[in-house]
Amino acid sequence: MSKKRKEDDKPPPVSGPGSRIVGLPSSLRKHLKQIEYQACLVVDFATGGLKKLPMDIFKNEEVCDLARKFLVGCNKLKKIPKDIGEMVNVELIDVSINQLSSLPGTIGKCKMLKVLNAERNCLKSLPKTLNKPAFLKTILASNNKIKSLPNTMNKCLALETLDVSHNQVKSLKKTIYQCSISLDISHNRLSDLPDATGVKKSAIKSINASHNMITFLPETIHIVTTLTWLDISHNELEEIPRELGFLKYLEHLNMGYNRVTFLPEEICNMGNSLRFMDASNNNLDSLPSKFNTMKRLTHLDLSKNSIDTLPNKFHELVELKTLDLSGNKLASIDTVTKLVSLETLSVANNFLVEIPEEIGKLKCLVSIDVSGNAIKQIPQELGLVPTLKTIKASDNKIPAIPDMFGDKQLLQDLDFSGNWLTGVPSDLRKLRTVESLNLSRNTISHLPRAMDTLGLLRKLDVSSNELTDLSLPTSVTSLNLASNAWYMPAVDPRSILTMICQKDHASMITELNLSDVKMNEMPDSIGRMKFLKSLDLSRNQLRDLTGEIGKLRLLNRLNVSDNELLSIHEKVSQLQCLETLDASQNKINEFPEGLLEVMSVEKLNLSFNNIATLPVHFGELHKLVMLNLSNNELEEFPEDRIDILASLITLNLSKNHITKFPTDLPYLYRIQFLIAAGNDITELPSDISKMAGLEKLDLSDNLLTSLPENICKIPSLVSLDVSDNCITVFPKKMEQLRQKCEVNTEDQDSLKTREAGDRPSSSADSNPREGSPKTKATGLDTED
Repeated sequence: MSKKRKEDDKPPPVSGPGSRIVGLPSSLRKHLKQIEYQACLVVDFATGGLKKLPMDIFKNEEVCDLARKFLVGCNKLKKIPKDIGEMVNVELIDVSINQLSSLPGTIGKCKMLKVLNAERNCLKSLPKTLNKPAFLKTILASNNKIKSLPNTMNKCLALETLDVSHNQVKSLKKTIYQCSISLDISHNRLSDLPDATGVKKSAIKSINASHNMITFLPETIHIVTTLTWLDISHNELEEIPRELGFLKYLEHLNMGYNRVTFLPEEICNMGNSLRFMDASNNNLDSLPSKFNTMKRLTHLDLSKNSIDTLPNKFHELVELKTLDLSGNKLASIDTVTKLVSLETLSVANNFLVEIPEEIGKLKCLVSIDVSGNAIKQIPQELGLVPTLKTIKASDNKIPAIPDMFGDKQLLQDLDFSGNWLTGVPSDLRKLRTVESLNLSRNTISHLPRAMDTLGLLRKLDVSSNELTDLSLPTSVTSLNLASNAWYMPAVDPRSILTMICQKDHASMITELNLSDVKMNEMPDSIGRMKFLKSLDLSRNQLRDLTGEIGKLRLLNRLNVSDNELLSIHEKVSQLQCLETLDASQNKINEFPEGLLEVMSVEKLNLSFNNIATLPVHFGELHKLVMLNLSNNELEEFPEDRIDILASLITLNLSKNHITKFPTDLPYLYRIQFLIAAGNDITELPSDISKMAGLEKLDLSDNLLTSLPENICKIPSLVSLDVSDNCITVFPKKMEQLRQKCEVNTEDQDSLKTREAGDRPSSSADSNPREGSPKTKATGLDTED
């Protein structure tokens, strides 16, 4: 065989000149996907748990030439090789959700790059060479540790989107105004926007600078003439410069959640451009006198201010479709009733005592909210608005729902909760299209059989009334019967329990609230509700849960708090969709073993019980996000691999008898709130600083004699309470810690002791049932 023939038979090299994909091992080739009908590749190593990328990929000439997408997101990479610059034709690079502290400057050699996604890393800066790829349109770098932007950013001529939100940027250079981009710089540390003096040609289109610490806008902001979208909400602004009004192309302005006390007259100069304006959650008490010139406004949010009157010609805002005036001090809305294009109106939580009859002239109105006023009557004329679908009138003094409602309307959502209603309209057929009806917190004693005619009703809330019986449409899927005087025997055919567990209703209901109805026995027929997802049986007199509970296979949320339960039925192990369980304020002596088989549980509240021990394999509940075991009889927290509780964010162990801080606890990296007050803990582990996500640590009222030095190194800590302990000497860097977070070290007693079995007392401990119903209902959503 000739020498030339032998050379032709050699396999192509893996790397270097002439190297081809076929020379790569199969373990690498499976990550190379050819784009259909194109001679190019997707290099996909995403979600592989990689700590390092294979260098053969970057050394292979054919891969580097054909690669168009480079996907390595969701790994554990700390470094991207400089050789990435060899992929000269790559158009998309995704390195998101890794552990990168930097990107190589050679990324600028990727001449065809269009999209760079580096979100959720640890980047401290962006490469200065990003201006070199001539086609780069999108840079996504949110959720990093970037402190400043490269000086070359204004030279990225094709750039359209730059997202550096959720970083640590403290300032911007004025050259940013010369970039023709949509900039998201929200959730950073800006104290101001750059002075635009000297900017000869602005190009920037959109700025989102919300959620910063901006105290003022530059008076030269009017130089940035190309701006069409500006969000400066959630800052610390006390005034708006008059020059802002000269941005003649601005269409979207959000200044909500600041401290602005007045709007300058000049802001009305934007009347020919501004369509969206949000000035909610400020300290405004009036609007500019020429506000009526903002004739192109379609969306206006002025909620949660102190406005008591509207300008005389406010009704000239003829294009206004959405208006939110809730949370102000308005006593009249006469001028609002002339806004003929209005579709959504909210005047909730004002000082209104009446709704003008002229409200009936708003022929485009779809939704109206007048909740939280002192209104004594809803005008019949509102029933003449043919487009109306939603009426919210809760927390007023309304004695009756007008008979006109629904006559020539297709109403869908009615909320008259918290009023003076004693009944419902006599002709319920007019409300036949209603899908959601809230009549809670009234004095209704009877609902007519005509309720059956509401064939589209899905959500019905009649809680906190004086009802003893109920006629229920079979269409209802969400039913709240709490706090009424129902007849509740579990087996009596006349009982409300028997009725809602009948076949027609049981097959439809997905949400059921039977809280505070003096129920002392849970009916076996509850097992017929095969599609039930949420069940609230709190504040009753239950001593046991029926085994039929196990048939509710779709149950997602179960609240049995504030009863007389001694245990949780073993059949709870069959609830494989259960995510939230509140069994607080009972008499449970043992942790329900069946729960260990319910791997879906995310929120668990067993506070105010008599639990003394936890199962050995407690850590198997690896999806737990919130765990509340406060006010029990625990002497220790299990040590058996609790570090596998990887999802835990909130842990409350307060007011038990725990003496030792679990050694595995510092390895719960995601935990943000740890409350262990009122225990007998004597020392903390030295590696507590490894709790990188910890924001609140409450160890008050324990028996600590010292604190480890590393406690000052917990990076995310904003609140530390070690008051009422036995500490005599504090860490050397404690004062430095005080500068970045709230620290409470009061009431130290070196002689403090606690007798065995004692527990710190409080009014909440002595009689937790005296707490408000609202607190109990939301117990799973709080830290406590």
